[in-house]
Amino acid sequence: MNDDLESMWSRVDLTISTSQKKVTELLKQGREQYDAGKYNDAITTLLKCVNEDPENLESHYYLGLLYTKTDDLNKAIVHFNEITLSKYKYIHLYNVHSILGYIYIRQRDYETAKGHLSEIIQQNKNDLKALSMMGYIHYKKNNFEKAKDYYTEVIRQDGNNANAYNSLGMIYIDGAEDIEKGISFCKRALEIAPDTPAYLDSIGWGYFKMQKESQAMEYLKKAFELAPDNQEIKHHLKAILNI
Repeated sequence: MNDDLESMWSRVDLTISTSQKKVTELLKQGREQYDAGKYNDAITTLLKCVNEDPENLESHYYLGLLYTKTDDLNKAIVHFNEITLSKYKYIHLYNVHSILGYIYIRQRDYETAKGHLSEIIQQNKNDLKALSMMGYIHYKKNNFEKAKDYYTEVIRQDGNNANAYNSLGMIYIDGAEDIEKGISFCKRALEIAPDTPAYLDSIGWGYFKMQKESQAMEYLKKAFELAPDNQEIKHHLKAILNI
């Protein structure tokens, strides 16, 4: 009887060992395909991996990254949530919250995005990406004062953060609180990153709201030349041309 039990446990150990080896090999292959930019192949491989081991968080992480890169955001959420809801603590959990914050902003689910970004800021108040995304959320929800606080903090920590200057400028422009001040912030962004279409567009839009149409056209025309497919720039140009 003891011999039968030992034989049975030996077979169980062998099965587990074989399965673990297969998972390890699939994960390695999937990572290599990811690094090589073979995203569809990597997805196929890593799905096999999670089929073998549904609790393999590393596979879920890479699948989340892959689906984010291929813009299949709902599937990315599924795999990242396997990590956030897992009983195991995952080494890249911080990064997962950051990416989920970005995804939910893309989907305009700002409250869920705030939850993930708050997790990051609680751990690191100096995470400029998280602070910027929180600023953007409040801007989109017309909470301009809170948005200004976040972007001002980003600039305090990084005086050359062009995006924060432009975003802060747009708050002043869109809120019509002090359009001239808003334009000055956007011009500072343009000094840091010259010929950036978004910053040219912001300045042009500010001048339009000040009813300085010739100056508005100057900046918006240049923005359009640099980014002719940008829908927001097209919208602003149409507003000036009254089309």
